[in-house]
Amino acid sequence: MLSYYHLWKMNPTEARRLLLQDYQETKSYSQTARNFATHRRIVRRWVKRYQGEGEAGLESLSPIPKSQPTRLEPHLEMLILRLRDSSAFGPKRLHYWLKRNLHIEVAISTIAKYLHKHGLTKKHLKRGTGRSFDWESLPLFSVLPGYQGDHG
Repeated sequence: MLSYYHLWKMNPTEARRLLLQDYQETKSYSQTARNFATHRRIVRRWVKRYQGEGEAGLESLSPIPKSQPTRLEPHLEMLILRLRDSSAFGPKRLHYWLKRNLHIEVAISTIAKYLHKHGLTKKHLKRGTGRSFDWESLPLFSVLPGYQGDHG
């Protein structure tokens, strides 16, 4: 018998149908995988999909995503940009403002993505070390008995 890979290269739907027939006879993922020289997870995937969807579950699915959860409608994008210009809020405050006042749910990361896309993000500057203070010039240290200046 040919391996599942070679059958799949010839006709993917028919290869899956043969895989299911063998599984229905053996009732074992491992045995079916051995018979077709493939992995158990491949057998399990197609058996589960077939049980859930029937014959339609044997067809190949499109790799194109069906939804883009971080994609906004143009009017929401413009609303976020106008709010940013008028209030100078960051992504987190914009998220809460939209949620509280307009009852619009937009993820913080999505808002940040659109602000970055339009160049409205701020650069965070690194803070330097604190200023050194001249403690010895304080009158307290000059009055203390036994104080020798630079600890030496």
